[in-house]
Amino acid sequence: MFSKISIVILLFLIFCLKIVSAQELEKPIENYQPDQLYIHDDKPFYTNGEKIWYKVYFLKNGLNLKLSKLVYVDLLSSGGKLIMHQKLKVEDRTAIGDFLIPLDIEEGNYYLVAYTQWNKNFKSDNNFIEKLAIYNEWNESVPLTSEKVFEDSIINKVEHPKQSTNILKIATNKTSYKRHENVTVDLKLTDHSGTPLKGFLSLKITEIDLIPATGFHNIVKRKEALLHGNELNQNQVKYPKELGLTIQGTVSDPLNGNPFSTNLLSIYTAGISGFDLYEIKDGILDHTLPDFYGSKIIQFHVFNPFQTTIPQVKLTGMSMNFPIQKELDALPERSPQIEKYIYYSKLRRKVNELFENSLPDNKELVSSLNSELNPDKTYWMKDYHTLKDVEEFIRTFFFKTEIIESGGKKSVLLYNPDSKGKFMDRPWYLLNGYLTRDENLILKLPLKDVEKLELFYRTSTLSKQFNPLMIRSGVIAVSTKEKGIIKPDLDPQNNKEFAGYYHPNKYPSPSNQKNDKHQNPDFRPLVFWNPEIVTDESGKALVNFPASSAIGAFNIEVEGVTPNGEVVVGSYFSGRFLKLKMEDKKN
Repeated sequence: MFSKISIVILLFLIFCLKIVSAQELEKPIENYQPDQLYIHDDKPFYTNGEKIWYKVYFLKNGLNLKLSKLVYVDLLSSGGKLIMHQKLKVEDRTAIGDFLIPLDIEEGNYYLVAYTQWNKNFKSDNNFIEKLAIYNEWNESVPLTSEKVFEDSIINKVEHPKQSTNILKIATNKTSYKRHENVTVDLKLTDHSGTPLKGFLSLKITEIDLIPATGFHNIVKRKEALLHGNELNQNQVKYPKELGLTIQGTVSDPLNGNPFSTNLLSIYTAGISGFDLYEIKDGILDHTLPDFYGSKIIQFHVFNPFQTTIPQVKLTGMSMNFPIQKELDALPERSPQIEKYIYYSKLRRKVNELFENSLPDNKELVSSLNSELNPDKTYWMKDYHTLKDVEEFIRTFFFKTEIIESGGKKSVLLYNPDSKGKFMDRPWYLLNGYLTRDENLILKLPLKDVEKLELFYRTSTLSKQFNPLMIRSGVIAVSTKEKGIIKPDLDPQNNKEFAGYYHPNKYPSPSNQKNDKHQNPDFRPLVFWNPEIVTDESGKALVNFPASSAIGAFNIEVEGVTPNGEVVVGSYFSGRFLKLKMEDKKN
């Protein structure tokens, strides 16, 4: 009798175990949850010509075994129009980027959004969306001389954020600093028991009189947000996690349009990969490329002798629909503090022009140069073989253009037909595609060695093809007869330009110079930005930067994550930057 009861009980337990197992199989797996994204940016508002410095964080969400290795960040207008787009490489739960706001951008409300392909499986509100106000300095709401600019200036109260599960201590080596003096910030990250923690952090230091302290950290709010109805079963996954640069689209026969199926498809990333062969079924292209930054030409060839060698390739881009509130006619409010910020922004530009604090002469100013540019005017030098060099040609044929000589150096000022006057700055030159400002080199080029000169001087032409900063100067492209390496003509059917990861810029903090009398004035409201701080095994990190020339207090804000995605936050109000005393200048 006992044995029969035991058997019945055993069978009942097995039956219950099967039910539990079935239920467990039906339950969502922790790994099938959305990437929980957050962006830490440097300011709550911007003006035209400024940069949006930012860092993307992947917060802890369940037990994600794998995170997406690629994140997209867009700047959208209030109407949802794409203004700028970046593709970022994810490392240690973070990705770094920056947007240069065009000089001719319309004043209004904009949206900074971050998303992954994996999150297309879930509700769109799992992506990060932040509303930003962008002001245009040339859109005058009050005159520069108006006293209203300085009335009712907001006094910022610094509030320490709600503490996370970790403790971040912030300290400076002094309470006040002379201008351009080195500032040292000590960071220490521990848990509540005092155990040191590794952290991936971003730090911003702002002049508190011009940029209000955050006071409330959205990263905490983002972390505490409840994610209901986001769980996903394995059979519901339509969009896989991108674990690298993924090229997607269709491959078909150009003769009949039928989808290709072959195991002999070569996908070659020009200059950085080999001619390996891959299998493709029903014309569906989904391939991970080797990592690279910038744009590369991807070449597709079919090595099956019974199929056409040149396939027809069509790529599909990554896109998301965001639940943004469209405010086509709404303009951001210009408070007295905003007016004050804009006023000083204009003064900074004037100071930079007076002291020649211009951006460095490098390729960074051009966001992307098309293989074929569309100039406003083209001159073929075969028609002007009697002239000596480029300088003589410019003096003879460039309408109302001046060449000024000073100290053995020559500077060109092009005529701007849009403003009916000279450009504000000397032009940029493209010599066989290489960006330079070596005017002596350009002007001395013998005309017999030059194939053509191309002139870009219209605002619309410059803003569409170059960085908007070049609106101030214009561009002259010079193509010589001997160009060195010449690219072959590429068939657009099977040669596709593909954007790799965006390579973020470094924040241009001025160098710390001991001889202060030769240091130009520096009134940056964003005193410092560093998105690459990592605490060591003792939980510590040391940050150094030179103080600005401004007289005022500054605020330090730090945000970040631990290796498992736990939130790290910290805020610190520090002392003031001081003027140098007269006796200090003698030293």
